[in-house]
Amino acid sequence: SSENSIKQSSSETKSNLPTYYYSAEGSGMMFDIIERYNKYCKRNGEYENQIELVKFDSDKVMYDKLSTEIMAGGGPDIFSLDLILPFEKLIGNGSLADINELIKNDTDEDKINLDEYNKAIMNAGVFDGKRYIVPMLYNFDIMISSENILDKFSVEYKQGDSLIYSTLGEKFKNYFANPDGFSFLTSDDSRHGRKSVFYKFLNDYVDFENKTTDFDTDEFRNSLDVMSEIYRNSTEENYIILDNDNKDVEWGESKNLMFDASFSDCAAPRIIERLYRSNFVGHIEKPVIFNGLSRTENSGKAYMQCAVAINNNSKHKGTAFKFVKYLLSERTQEYYTGILSGSDYVGDTSAIPVRNEAFELNKKLGLNECDDYGNTIKVHEDYSDFTKVYINMLKNINKVSIYPNGNFSYYDLNVLKSNVDDYLDSKISKEKFIRQLTSSTSIYLNE
Repeated sequence: SSENSIKQSSSETKSNLPTYYYSAEGSGMMFDIIERYNKYCKRNGEYENQIELVKFDSDKVMYDKLSTEIMAGGGPDIFSLDLILPFEKLIGNGSLADINELIKNDTDEDKINLDEYNKAIMNAGVFDGKRYIVPMLYNFDIMISSENILDKFSVEYKQGDSLIYSTLGEKFKNYFANPDGFSFLTSDDSRHGRKSVFYKFLNDYVDFENKTTDFDTDEFRNSLDVMSEIYRNSTEENYIILDNDNKDVEWGESKNLMFDASFSDCAAPRIIERLYRSNFVGHIEKPVIFNGLSRTENSGKAYMQCAVAINNNSKHKGTAFKFVKYLLSERTQEYYTGILSGSDYVGDTSAIPVRNEAFELNKKLGLNECDDYGNTIKVHEDYSDFTKVYINMLKNINKVSIYPNGNFSYYDLNVLKSNVDDYLDSKISKEKFIRQLTSSTSIYLNE
């Protein structure tokens, strides 16, 4: 694929094309998308619309360069949200372009009509009326357990229940009284593993737009106790990682796991019934879906899985914007959510398209599941309530994060991490942890 793409080392950057930076240590999904886009441009004779992929030898070299260039009013033309950059700060200091202006001034026939996209997800990239971030794909923050596990601990529940930090202790009181060798979460680095969930919990008490925190409140203090206990109870010693082929072992009973990230992370209509067939059908328990952990009742949470921004200092805003339009096009949306015939992502994606038309097709294929050979598989009646609740929850998303994981953002890794590590390792007290959270976050927000 390299011969079909424009790639340069960091010392050879051209000036006539928009640039995108990546590291030899890991290029990410956006790199693959840009390679595909460049091939698309070449096929259509639009050589001038290609994006120059600028390679750095390591993450450190790349981020040092990014930091220096951005401070000097430079940097790449296109940012991907999987870069570890302080995007809240970049928005505040005017480093990112207002995409609304580019949309408004676009005279092409394929002009973006925002009514054709999921409003809640798209608006998560809008700050003070300006659209700085454009999501291409998103995912749904849910937690999945099973009836037999919840019943074991006499947890009251219904499909679609909220999981609220301040009431977790009461809702799962029998579990906390005697965890009985059960993990609450997995101990890995998945989106719904213990570390990611703990960082997302901390982020929920920060208002980045208004530059305030709620760490010094009774609600946070009490919730911190429960979330810390969940973190410490979620260890590999408490559950068994099963081989996918071990079909005779029943999920839940043998895993000793309240919420399995391998199910909670895979949240998209296209695969929801396939997920049933491979993991639930034939087992004695029934899956139960919850809204992801949050501060309030009925908080429908989602996160951007793939998103971009344009450098406000770019000399190639118009060309970079053509790439944004490509990301939002019907064909691209269907390709990267596995619903376009011939897509490399068929059956292998958990992303949800932001384009309404692609979403509806995604949903249709999910509810009337076809296998990878095109054969229709009837949805099992026993799971219809789960599916209906799931789709209804998708319609009621009201809180969207620009980051896909906890322990992922610049704030998490450069502001919180050392304090979090010390606290979870019991090196500092709860009160000192709260003081340090408040102080370091305030400095970050206001510097």
